Amino acid sequence: MMSPAQLAALDPAMHDDMDGDMGQEEASLELSGGWRGFSADLRWTRRDYGVYALTPAFDDGTRIRLDTWHASLGWDHRFSDHLGLRITGTHSQERYDVYQFDFLFPGLEGGQDQTSRRSELELDLHWSPDGVLYALVGYRLLHLDRVRNRPQIPPVVDTDVSLDPYTTQDLFAEVGWQAWDRLRLVGGARLTRLPSSYNIERLNRLTGEAVQTVVRPENEIEINGRVAALWSPSVDQVVKLVWGTASQDTAEASLAGPEQIQTLELNTTLTRLRWMLSASLFQNQIDNIARSIQVLDSCTGLYGSFSDDSGQWLTQGVELILEVRPLPDLNLSASLTGQRTEDRGSDIDPGYSPALLAKLKADWSRGPMVYSAYADYVDGMEADWDFVPVARPGVVERIGESVPGYWNLGLNLRWDPVGSGPYLSLHVANLLDAEIRYPANELTDLDRGLIGPGRTVVLTLGSTF
Repeated sequence: MMSPAQLAALDPAMHDDMDGDMGQEEASLELSGGWRGFSADLRWTRRDYGVYALTPAFDDGTRIRLDTWHASLGWDHRFSDHLGLRITGTHSQERYDVYQFDFLFPGLEGGQDQTSRRSELELDLHWSPDGVLYALVGYRLLHLDRVRNRPQIPPVVDTDVSLDPYTTQDLFAEVGWQAWDRLRLVGGARLTRLPSSYNIERLNRLTGEAVQTVVRPENEIEINGRVAALWSPSVDQVVKLVWGTASQDTAEASLAGPEQIQTLELNTTLTRLRWMLSASLFQNQIDNIARSIQVLDSCTGLYGSFSDDSGQWLTQGVELILEVRPLPDLNLSASLTGQRTEDRGSDIDPGYSPALLAKLKADWSRGPMVYSAYADYVDGMEADWDFVPVARPGVVERIGESVPGYWNLGLNLRWDPVGSGPYLSLHVANLLDAEIRYPANELTDLDRGLIGPGRTVVLTLGSTF
């Protein structure tokens, strides 16, 4: 995965492969149940896994333990045939613990502990007085606390960063109207009230210096919406036109504005007895994309980095989906997506943006057996790029080399008799054990790109009762 220049720069004591550094263990427990309109879910997961961070390892590699708890309780109630209410409460917490650092230099000791906790309440009121009108009105309350990050690698760094608890509220509604037999209109809006400020405290335990930062959102009220028109020129065809917007907070606490997307799609679907064809044209415009930029100080020759949210992308593409049933027990499907993404702030193609995606699938049922095969194709991709100002107007450098396209072939076999009792399934991914590469990223800047999983086999035995 490294270029000759990267290999030559390594410490001789570093590992020359990842064998033994990337092992992982996973465990999970999930319980769910329902009774008289109530439903409950409880889930716990733990992952203990090795990662590549910045440089190869010297000893046993860098390891992370990720614990997640999730609990939810819901209640559905029908006041009448036309009016219903659903209330859902959710509580979750996560701990990300890098308990073993192994990079940069031998004998490195320390860790990184990140925590967060989330509580959420949502109410959804559904109203459908007849087959012509449908309405949904909802409210969501979200509270985040115990958001903390503490990396400690003395004497290099020992910092405690915490975010004060904050609450957001959402009010949303959607209305659908069957204007006439062949035309249906849908419209919706969502109002999000953000906190007046995000308060961040950073404590440098090496120097005792404490810094408090207050980040105020550009707008305390975010408004998003969507409208759609669905026209049926015949009983077996639907033409759909959709426009909508959405926003999402960035991972950078220092950036005040969220990333924003505006999407437009025109779709037509033709359904016949033994086949279905769908074609779509789409356009997505994303603004305020957050990114990290490296800067070279021409006076000192030192590098620095800062966050920026001036990124703008425009994606235009087409998607085709075909599903065929030549025999009652045989299903065939194929999809093809072609797209072009333009970075409107430069003339450089963005990274991680394949121009072509394709999916093929076939499944056949025979008694209690289901046989299926699939093939996925992902076109070649460039790595992301950094903009480094120098004496000239600008020099563009990508984090790594481009990676070629690849096919992923797979098989699924399932034995599942009707009724209660045992079932068995076999899943094989990357059947031909092909070399799959992904572009390098900021943390793992391997020039030739990361190598994806080889052949993976999963056998599942279960029982229904």
